[in-house]
Amino acid sequence: MSTNEIADIIIKNLRERQFPIFLTSFAGRGFSEADVLGINRNGYIYEYEIKRSRSDFFADFKNKTYKHRNLKDRNATHTYDAWKNGKRTGDTYELILIPNRFFYVCEKGLISINEVPEYAGLIYVQPNGSMDEMVIAKQLHKNKANVSVYQRVAEIMCQRSVYGCSYYKHVAKLSDEKHF
Repeated sequence: MSTNEIADIIIKNLRERQFPIFLTSFAGRGFSEADVLGINRNGYIYEYEIKRSRSDFFADFKNKTYKHRNLKDRNATHTYDAWKNGKRTGDTYELILIPNRFFYVCEKGLISINEVPEYAGLIYVQPNGSMDEMVIAKQLHKNKANVSVYQRVAEIMCQRSVYGCSYYKHVAKLSDEKHF
């Protein structure tokens, strides 16, 4: 199965579970890139990392050390001082760094149960569209999606609706077109 086919299965499952918010390729506002992100009605964030090969699974730990350190340590948020026009406002700005629950998703047997880190769940997808939860993901924290997360979701969805892709990809396409 392709990454998109697996993502479609996850999204179908999220819709059946009545998640009001779900999208693919979410990144920004403190989050590392998530293949599929869902936010349930209670505001809890679920991240699904799709793996299609064993080498991709093992590379995840080498290429995303910051993300995995935060997941392992359950380092949920980072607070920044808010700035406006080059001056501190006295307010703070909180970024949520990790989801409430994190899952690896792959075809059956690609990742074994004993290879999954203690902070992650494991789901096997079947070609018929079913999902088998092999390892239940632990709740990593109880923080709910905040305004910053919802703003980023809205940003991504608006860009995809208007440009058919991210704004940055759109600008790159326009730049490439000028050179021809």
